[in-house]
Amino acid sequence: GGYAIFSGGKLIFPEIEIDYPTWVGSISENERKPVLFGSLNKIYWWDNEKSELRTHVLSERVRSIGWAEQGIWAGTLSGLFFCDTLDSSIERASDLALQIRIETISSTESDAFFGTMGNGLVIKNRDTTFKVSMSDGLSSNLVHALFKENDSTIWVATNNGLNRVCIYADHLQIDTYNEKDGLRDNYISDVLVKNDQVWIGTRSGLFYMQKPPVQAVSSIIDLRLRIESIHHYDKLLDGRALSELSHDQNDLLINYNTIFFGGNEAVEYRYKLAGIDKNWTSSYSRTVSYKA
Repeated sequence: GGYAIFSGGKLIFPEIEIDYPTWVGSISENERKPVLFGSLNKIYWWDNEKSELRTHVLSERVRSIGWAEQGIWAGTLSGLFFCDTLDSSIERASDLALQIRIETISSTESDAFFGTMGNGLVIKNRDTTFKVSMSDGLSSNLVHALFKENDSTIWVATNNGLNRVCIYADHLQIDTYNEKDGLRDNYISDVLVKNDQVWIGTRSGLFYMQKPPVQAVSSIIDLRLRIESIHHYDKLLDGRALSELSHDQNDLLINYNTIFFGGNEAVEYRYKLAGIDKNWTSSYSRTVSYKA
């Protein structure tokens, strides 16, 4: 319902002007909530009720920022953090796919989309996290900007073309637009869709095109299993640590998931640990624990 402008060290709203205390590196884009600002090591937002600039301290420079369902997402060079605005706590996200530079965030009350520099697009829906990368058809894993058109369509700007990702219950459909479609540059820095026009920011200037129709593509159900995280006594293990487990590191909690947009509660899993389990165990849970 208004605007926010940075100019000459000041933050200017329609009816108020305040001195802004620091450099600003990122701004949230949720029009239904207060504007968030990310700086070198802090998160700021303007509290309309108290007419003051509120803040949370973060140990790293904020590259991207957005509202979460019950707090704030902050993307940094080393990964994603969650700030609980009720108790003022800040914790690092445990998902392995989000422990990398988070360049852009687009979020709603229940969903969050993260553009990463190395893991492509990462989508988080309440307790489900999955990655959309080059192995799924994305033109690059280096994402500069996102635009969420609706609940099932998100545009992804990368250093190697623009992607439209359509999310269906049983599969993904990814369309790529680049120099072959008339763009002068495949390095896409920003994207916006409005009134069926797609506005595309590149290193070579601003372009626009009529939004192409979505072509219906038939697809068989493809449920790809992903190991999301492995913990040993509440300590998150990364790839190197997993390859160097000692004999006494025998208490493991494994979190896994699949890509199925029709509702993950409908997916039944089977698991078996080679050398330990003789038979397969069936479960609807997305967690398995092995203890000595």
